[in-house]
Amino acid sequence: MQSALSAIEALNIEFAYLVDHQSGDGVSLIFASGGVMQLDDTIIQGRVGIARFYTARRAFDRTARHVISNLRIRIESDDVATGESIMTLYAQSGPPPFPASPITIADVMDTYSRSTSGAWQFSHRSVQTIFGNLPRFMPNK
Repeated sequence: MQSALSAIEALNIEFAYLVDHQSGDGVSLIFASGGVMQLDDTIIQGRVGIARFYTARRAFDRTARHVISNLRIRIESDDVATGESIMTLYAQSGPPPFPASPITIADVMDTYSRSTSGAWQFSHRSVQTIFGNLPRFMPNK
């Protein structure tokens, strides 16, 4: 069980790294093919939809840091787990340095599944704003 917990923790860290340091490039690949990312009331479906979202986001001159804390993981079966965490988001437009003030604090609820290769992936990620608001980088539908 510990290896599953470590792998899922690493998956969460990889998500934040890809968004913060790679402008979201590759995020879609750590989701299941039919994975869902929900940002408040906006639902983005599938790897293609998630990739499209991050492509649209790259059009903005934005620096962000997603700080994930209080990660709580529950192994439901050999191939399914659920998790909850708190995301603190720092983001600004333009070149750094910036003031150290978060713009959003959100609850994150995840469902993870094991791929056919055995790697853990996101099946569903829901981000619900508690304080502040999520920036809107939604592609046209």
